[in-house]
Amino acid sequence: MKRVLLLFWIGFAACPVWAGMTIGFDTRTLNDILPALTVRELEIPLSETNTIGVIVEDMRITGLAPGGGANGKGHILTTMRVRVPQFGLNLPVQSRLSLHITENASGDLLELRFDQVEIQLPLAGRVDIAAFLPPIQFPAENVFRVQGAGGDVRVRSKLSDIEMDENVLRFEFDLSAGPSLD
Repeated sequence: MKRVLLLFWIGFAACPVWAGMTIGFDTRTLNDILPALTVRELEIPLSETNTIGVIVEDMRITGLAPGGGANGKGHILTTMRVRVPQFGLNLPVQSRLSLHITENASGDLLELRFDQVEIQLPLAGRVDIAAFLPPIQFPAENVFRVQGAGGDVRVRSKLSDIEMDENVLRFEFDLSAGPSLD
């Protein structure tokens, strides 16, 4: 019996351990994070030879809309100022961002994509510039080391799901730990 228990504990120690974790952010916390990560200046093509410069400023999150978006993960609702210096425009704009977990050769990514950002331009009329705004990207998986009593332990976290209600955006992670996770 002692040998069976010893073999069980040796096998358990050699195998990765699995767990889960959920982290939630309210809109106040998201307002501290997202504006700093959004692209501020971009060029929007009007034709093959003409572009206009657009500056995005003062992005603020106004709410969360659960269940929206193409994948049903919801929308982050925002306001921001869009400046178009070539036309002397400085416009308040409401926008929607959708949440996506995408696969990438170097690891999964969490993408916040602009779904709708409409501005009114002279001569061009109402233009939705969402397609020209690059997504805000975060790594969705990571491997790091934690100092344990028996030495370093490799821990892998991987974003597995996103949930939202009107007040909190929750990220669910799968965690695994073990001597070798490569």
